[in-house]
Amino acid sequence: MVAAFGGWNDAGDAATGVIDHLVELGRVEFAFELDPEDFYDYQENRPLLTREPDGTRSIQWQTTEVLVLHLEERDLVLVSGPEPNMRWRTFCQ
Repeated sequence: MVAAFGGWNDAGDAATGVIDHLVELGRVEFAFELDPEDFYDYQENRPLLTREPDGTRSIQWQTTEVLVLHLEERDLVLVSGPEPNMRWRTFCQ
């Protein structure tokens, strides 16, 4: 497993850049994402607002994604998202 958390500790996107690089190496399957409500302080991690060309807006809540990278001999689990603000023990479980 490779886990990378964005935020102040991800200097120059070093950790999250590794995840991005690994995703390019093979076939990646989305496994699941965590419910962000349980682990993030939204005063600290604001959602992203995007506007589509037709003018509609959508909100993307930051969360942790778990992906599976299928390599030739084995699979690699990739965990990526912002660093959790609370409930670390529950997050790790």
